[in-house]
Amino acid sequence: MVDLVLDNRTKSKVPSRRFFLGIVEEGLSVLGIKERAELGIHIIGEKEIKGLNKKFRGKDKVTNVLSFPLDDKARHGILSLGDIFICLSVAKAEAEEENISLKDRLAWLTIHGLLHLCGLDHERTKKEAQEMLRLESKILKRVI
Repeated sequence: MVDLVLDNRTKSKVPSRRFFLGIVEEGLSVLGIKERAELGIHIIGEKEIKGLNKKFRGKDKVTNVLSFPLDDKARHGILSLGDIFICLSVAKAEAEEENISLKDRLAWLTIHGLLHLCGLDHERTKKEAQEMLRLESKILKRVI
């Protein structure tokens, strides 16, 4: 079971909580995580994501997705994963550039963010980057 908070901070319509929940549940299943989990997905604009990227990563630029895992993950039998922030305007531009639907791009960004919350990081090693890409593809094929 997953407790998911969907927080759309933009004026644009985004897919439903159920859409994101299905992606997260499938991702956790592929990862073999069976505990009850909780996380937040925040759909935000360029100004907010740029500020977060600068404050927490030292990069003064807009990005598509940021993940903030919680340090104390296990509380009362619930796996508290953290928060995923997705920049909607960047997701829209990337979907258009890749000639895919916005839903498909949001699905990938959610999976990417979820893998970061679960401890994977493509920036650490080439091997980890390959594993992350493999998992992203596997989960994506199951949800779209």
